[in-house]
Amino acid sequence: MGKKAFGAIIAIAAIAFAGPLATALGFGSSGLGFLMARTVIAMGIQALGSSVLGLNKRDGGNGTGVSQSGIMANEASGIAQIPIIYGRRKLGARRVYLNVKDKTYLHMVMAVSEGEIGRIRKVYFNDSLAIDMTVESHTNSGTQNTETAGIGEVVEGTDDRITEKYRSHLRFEYRLGTEDQSAFKHLNTNFSEWAYVGTDGKGSGSAQCKGVALVYFVFKFNSDVYNSVPNVTLEIDGKKIARVDSLSTKYSVAYRSTVAGEIVYTEPAAPFKDSWGANPADVVYDYLTNSRFGKGIAASHINIASFIDARRYTMQTVNTSFGGVSEDYVRYMINGHCEPDDTMYNNIKRILSCFQGYLVFSNGQYYLKLNKEVVDPVTGIEYPHLVGGNPVNPQTDQTLLDSLFQFNESNMIGKYDVQLASKANRFNRMKLTYYDERSDYNPSIEYYDSSAYRLRDNDQVFEREVELPMVTDQRNALTLAGIILNQSRNQTAINFQAVYSALQVEVGDVVCISIENMGWTQKLFRVMSMAINLDGTIDITATEYQHDGYLITTLPERTQPGVVVLPDFNVVAAPTGLTTNVRVATVADGSKQVFIDSSWTAPTGDGTIKEYEIQVTATGYENYARTASTSISFGPLPNGTYTVKVRAVNAYGSYSPYLT
Repeated sequence: MGKKAFGAIIAIAAIAFAGPLATALGFGSSGLGFLMARTVIAMGIQALGSSVLGLNKRDGGNGTGVSQSGIMANEASGIAQIPIIYGRRKLGARRVYLNVKDKTYLHMVMAVSEGEIGRIRKVYFNDSLAIDMTVESHTNSGTQNTETAGIGEVVEGTDDRITEKYRSHLRFEYRLGTEDQSAFKHLNTNFSEWAYVGTDGKGSGSAQCKGVALVYFVFKFNSDVYNSVPNVTLEIDGKKIARVDSLSTKYSVAYRSTVAGEIVYTEPAAPFKDSWGANPADVVYDYLTNSRFGKGIAASHINIASFIDARRYTMQTVNTSFGGVSEDYVRYMINGHCEPDDTMYNNIKRILSCFQGYLVFSNGQYYLKLNKEVVDPVTGIEYPHLVGGNPVNPQTDQTLLDSLFQFNESNMIGKYDVQLASKANRFNRMKLTYYDERSDYNPSIEYYDSSAYRLRDNDQVFEREVELPMVTDQRNALTLAGIILNQSRNQTAINFQAVYSALQVEVGDVVCISIENMGWTQKLFRVMSMAINLDGTIDITATEYQHDGYLITTLPERTQPGVVVLPDFNVVAAPTGLTTNVRVATVADGSKQVFIDSSWTAPTGDGTIKEYEIQVTATGYENYARTASTSISFGPLPNGTYTVKVRAVNAYGSYSPYLT
């Protein structure tokens, strides 16, 4: 877009590939579809893949899709890949160590995420809240962490961040994954294989697990509290990442570069209502430059201005009416995970899908671009903006049209190939699969149905299913659905050859095409792919640009997730009304024998009770018995003072409190 310096563009976009693009646009293996594939495979230079329109359900066969993810599982492994968490997510963890001390204490260490992460917020055992680290006021009768302040405190004893059930039966400690974090001294005290050495207070040379966020539990055995090793899930604030607008003194504040100059803007206050997440542009930069799990690209190969530009746009406050209820929210956020054992290509694709972003490698640098509105060349504001309450139409704005690169018969060579979108790829309903933060980050399905589009399609339903594995906010998901659906309705495509001067254009740019035979005068198209031919000409494929596709002002009503309360089988109601009577019986020889007859009332409303456990004790005497009945007799008994207790046992092996 605009007047750019010439220069060979020497690599394809990081997400670009021919197959999914052709599939998304409905092109086959001949004609325009073949030409599009050739632009990537031949002397492939740039291409814009289907990630701009989200991840196709059929592309999610690598186990990284929403429905296929095992992110909530507890995997027992010392070599398993550790996920990279961006934004806020609930997840399981990798169990890297398990051992028992004195037959009473079970020690367990788990790897949570690549570090350094922001915070561990909540810990769940078997989906029940066990530790709430968001509680600000607390008491702790145990010893506080004395190793290194801020690395990971100790939570134990009667600390009210531990839920009542687990108090006095749990010790919790954590590390956030810094490169200089301390080893667990408490673990070394009990197990020599975690040797704590060094005098720097961090245990240098010990098992510090640098750069990995860890949690360390000590479970004190009590059959009323733990029936087995609990399945652990955690809600965390993910990896700490730098803001791209803080990486250069030139861009010390976020800005928008325009023909008219630089427009400074103020970062909006976040979160809005219940929204929370990482900024997508910051995440792309972090993954591209990270040398541990990312691509390890030098900062000099990143066009930081384009990333700042993208950051500003994604952080804008959006006001949209959901079923008549107006809401403010951040346009695009990331709350999700990447798997280190997946390809960088797939992980980048996952990240870009949540905000319709794409990468272009041009003149030795990576540019981050967005599938978004064109920009007013005077104000630097994206269309369609409002003037007098009405949206401005960029397709009739002559100032804008004249500022774009112009294709016409003077720089287009030979024939051109025009194709309309096929019926199979014109949708009127979207099925979105994403992780819903309102339903405990579980997979959720959202439908966005357009009755207006369906009416045009003779009331036939044409549905496209898209996975959004890095989206947790329903508003973001519905916004993406609206844009994807609108753009599927306007997919006139053209493939043509142009002269070498077309290298001023980059993939993703919106350009004007004028062809007299087609009746086109400065018709807007977005460039989807480019390739240099051996004779120096440029093959270009572009699809129709319609500004109305971005005019998302009304969306379906935000549905509330259904609430299903599952019974907690660890909670057992105690019996009531315990009575005991001493009964004296005379035997055949005339001697007397003493018995204790006990009865009680079964707890009401609990259909899981299987039996009752009764305990009779005295000095030097202890006896237990189980019965499915609500009464029992003990005896004959020696003289003494006896205590009788009874508790219920359910079918899952859990106990109620004793009734005495």
